[in-house]
Amino acid sequence: MQDGTHRHGSRASRHVDAAENGQPEGESVPLHQYRIAVQRGDDLRELVEEQQAELSRLHQQLSFQSKVLLTLRNSTERRSVDVQRFREQGEALRTMERRTETLEAALSDRDAELERGLRENTRLKHELDECYRYLHLKDEQISRLLKLSMDSNRTDPSTANSQPPYLPSKGTLLRGPSRVGNDSLPPRTSLQAGPPIAAGQQPVLTLPLDASDFDLDGPQRAT
Repeated sequence: MQDGTHRHGSRASRHVDAAENGQPEGESVPLHQYRIAVQRGDDLRELVEEQQAELSRLHQQLSFQSKVLLTLRNSTERRSVDVQRFREQGEALRTMERRTETLEAALSDRDAELERGLRENTRLKHELDECYRYLHLKDEQISRLLKLSMDSNRTDPSTANSQPPYLPSKGTLLRGPSRVGNDSLPPRTSLQAGPPIAAGQQPVLTLPLDASDFDLDGPQRAT
């Protein structure tokens, strides 16, 4: 075994020495130099293997980082699209805010206009109520005068041929203050016909009357 190793070592050492020293292949090389050369070769082989393993690990790491970079790039593109969409939505929201402010201003103006109209309608309603009260009073006055005239005609035959003053018929429109802008009011039906008059008699008024009792236009109030 030692002889074989020695012979093999001798042949290898001769090759190594011939390659390093330029000696012919036939000359012998010491054994320790052969062992040094073998150990150096083993170290180089291990170093190469380690470097190959390191290169493989770096290659895997580079591949993983490439995948990560690709994912980040895709995510960045999606985020860019999202940012653009958010910008468009923000611009749309600002436009809606401006429209809302315009509508609020218009609604405020309309509210003010409606408030003015409500106050005007309230004022006109009060004036209309005053007109109705005035007409009711005049209606009662006319009804009393008509009743007195009828009673007087029944008790005083000497006034049979006299002409009665003008009295509005039942349902006649009474014209009161015209501040509300209407010349007429709904017909009032509170005037009731008096008792029947005997044949051949005419209703007359025998009481002294003042001209203001027949002021059908009502008091003139300042507008």
